[in-house]
Amino acid sequence: QGDVVRHFLNQAEIETETLTFHRANDSLSATAVKALYAYRRLRVANDADIGSDATRRNFTALLAVLPGPALRFAPALDARIAAANTHILDWSEARLGQRLALPPPTPDGGILTESDMLAFTAQDLDAIHALARDQGLPGLPAGLSPATASAAVADLLHALRLSVVTRPG
Repeated sequence: QGDVVRHFLNQAEIETETLTFHRANDSLSATAVKALYAYRRLRVANDADIGSDATRRNFTALLAVLPGPALRFAPALDARIAAANTHILDWSEARLGQRLALPPPTPDGGILTESDMLAFTAQDLDAIHALARDQGLPGLPAGLSPATASAAVADLLHALRLSVVTRPG
């Protein structure tokens, strides 16, 4: 069905036709995920009260246009995540009858710390700025340092979120 979650559940003999799937962050680029993280970490801890489900979908759709590769964690962090979820991974592998493949190492080392999640490259900032301008927003301030831009990115994402607010119901 083109959906790895549904595929996995079907392999585990769990009926998926009666389940409701909510997509939020799948298929977002590393730039989009980092921007969303900055927004939720630095600006709005819980944006569930900002608009309706349509607002969330529209906001995610906006972020989905940000280009770039998927977010990848550093191998050391992947190992820690796997260790913390051994029971889930063991169960999954037992149900599938095979070992789960780990992703290959990232060429840039991947995300290891929160500061990595809050650091934006010049290309990240250009893409976020262009998205804001395309939505009729002023964009990011000039002269931002990629290493210190997270607060400005968080503020800009908040403005993007507010720009797509629809009333609940």
